[in-house]
Amino acid sequence: QVPGLFFENNFNWNSGNAQVITGLSIDKHNEFGFLINPRGLIKYNFSENTIIRLSLGSGWRTFNLFSEHSHLLASNKNIKIEENLKPEKAINYGLNLLQAFYFDNLEMQILLDFYKTEFSNQIHPDYHHNPLEIHVHNFEGTSKSNSFQIEVGLELFEEFGIKCGYNYLDIFQINSDNTKNRMPLTSKHH
Repeated sequence: QVPGLFFENNFNWNSGNAQVITGLSIDKHNEFGFLINPRGLIKYNFSENTIIRLSLGSGWRTFNLFSEHSHLLASNKNIKIEENLKPEKAINYGLNLLQAFYFDNLEMQILLDFYKTEFSNQIHPDYHHNPLEIHVHNFEGTSKSNSFQIEVGLELFEEFGIKCGYNYLDIFQINSDNTKNRMPLTSKHH
């Protein structure tokens, strides 16, 4: 059971061209207590066709091992949950740029996104500790995600459009010996 409250405030300046949205989420988890997460977004319209957004926020979630990694049930390995699993927490920040172009019979939009997430407890099964076992534990070290996406959308007719995009995703943990360990089962290119 996780009852919670969310507060949001919206500020507009410069005839609506500048906007700041701030938010605060307060959740009460029956096992982990109060969890407080602030969020913020700054949006600026340079013109009708050019918009930039900057965002910063934190969040949390509980880890559900078997619904998120159902393939573990099909393996013949022993699953070792080494401790009580804490919630995963993260801070996410980034920017989004939208550029629109309008022609006689064509509308085109280009979206650029870059987001970075820093986890304070990212839980992921450890398949390498022992070949006969899968270990699950809280990861207190450095864990990060970098995401870059470009998307191009064309609206050729009023009811027909095409979108094409590319996403680069780099998710990794830094081990105690300072080596970078890419997270398994995640593709870098989409």
